[in-house]
Amino acid sequence: MIFSVPKLPERFIQVIETISDLRKKLSHITSDNLNRWHGYLARMAYARLIHSSNTMEGINATLEDAVAAVDGTDSPRPTNTDDWKALTGHREAMDYIIQISKEPGFPYNEGTILGLHFMMMKQDLTKN
Repeated sequence: MIFSVPKLPERFIQVIETISDLRKKLSHITSDNLNRWHGYLARMAYARLIHSSNTMEGINATLEDAVAAVDGTDSPRPTNTDDWKALTGHREAMDYIIQISKEPGFPYNEGTILGLHFMMMKQDLTKN
């Protein structure tokens, strides 16, 4: 082993146990349940996530385009096919990871990341 892990002081262990206890007591409030939002709020949050992420990547799309991608409908305006594929690819990757994360024992590994990357970048295979 290159590095040795030092023994934690007793006070640190007590803090970690306190945090674990609080997590258990508050789990009904702080759950990782990804389906707790429904309707308009969920739709808009999802669309804003897709829009902002793609905008950072230089994809030319509007929030209305992202909402259409979330809804699974056609873009409300003429759009560059690659831009539209980027939006829908991002939605498909997010839908996939939300569904697969519910599986107990699902292994997150390099293949998972590469698959998600392919879904999001299928419009430009040179980036894979």
